[in-house]
Amino acid sequence: MTSVTIRGTKYPTVKAAALAMGVQTAAVTKARLNGRLDAVGTGQGKARHVCYNAEADAEYILENIMHRRNWTVDVRDKLAAHLENRTRRNKI
Repeated sequence: MTSVTIRGTKYPTVKAAALAMGVQTAAVTKARLNGRLDAVGTGQGKARHVCYNAEADAEYILENIMHRRNWTVDVRDKLAAHLENRTRRNKI
C-alpha cells in the first residue's frame, strides 16, 4: 500500500483517498496513472455523451435567426455540416 497526495492532502491508501474525495478507487488509480490526481473529485473527468443534432440547429438558425422561410435542404445541410465541424473542433 502506498500513500496518495491529492491537492496537498496525504491519504494513507487509495481507498482512503477515494472515500474522502467521494469517488471510486478506480478513479483515483486512473488519475494517478494519468498524472491527474489534482482533478480527482472535482467532476472534471466525468465523461458525458451529448447527442448533437446539427440539422435541427441549422433549421432553427435559418428560420428564427436569419428569418428565412424558403430554404432548401442543400442550404440546411451545408449549415449543419459547418456546425458539426465547429462542434468537433471545440471538443479537441
